[in-house]
Amino acid sequence: MISAASCTTTCLSYMIKPLMETIGAENFLSASMVTVHAATGSQQVLDRLPKTGATDLRKNRSIMNNIILTTTGAAKALALVIPEMERIGFIAESVRIPTSTGSLIVLVLNFQDDSDNPIKRSYINSIYREYGQNSRYLMFSEEQNVSSDIVGLPAAAVVIEGSETHTRTASIQVNLQKVKKDCLAPGADALLTVPVTQAVVYGWYDNELGSYTNMLGDLTVQVAEKMI
Repeated sequence: MISAASCTTTCLSYMIKPLMETIGAENFLSASMVTVHAATGSQQVLDRLPKTGATDLRKNRSIMNNIILTTTGAAKALALVIPEMERIGFIAESVRIPTSTGSLIVLVLNFQDDSDNPIKRSYINSIYREYGQNSRYLMFSEEQNVSSDIVGLPAAAVVIEGSETHTRTASIQVNLQKVKKDCLAPGADALLTVPVTQAVVYGWYDNELGSYTNMLGDLTVQVAEKMI
């Protein structure tokens, strides 16, 4: 079975994969994302009465006049594309906004780090910059874009907004007694200090033609070529 997943999953996978290949999946502690997503055809132009038994009344509100909290299946779909994500606690949320196309993923990652050589903003940007030079589906930019700037970019699964990449490294204390009480020798210190880096990465994507439709076309061509 072959799936083109969704515009959000496609963008997210191209944001996660370069970091996972370079930093290592074993160093990922947790991840979360919010997609600030343009309106879709399933939303209402004007407010209307919900159907009987409806549980999410926001789906009946006008997308032209509201910011609407909703859900996304990107977390489950990503685990199918990148199996290593199964081990990582991952949360995905979605916010719909009144634009016709042009969406943004805000990705937050926590890495177990090295206190002597912590992961920095420049390192993460260098990973994306190099990856973008060898992939037609990832673009790296430091142009301070807005959503309309990326509309129509051909076959770009994601445009990394390099100027807004941020990192912060700090030491956290883990109480080993809460992890496994019998792992400590009598009188041993129960607190373990671990350096952790939190990174925030922004990725633009044209959820209609530029990203998803072009990539769906590419997948169709690949399948057709393999069938010949």
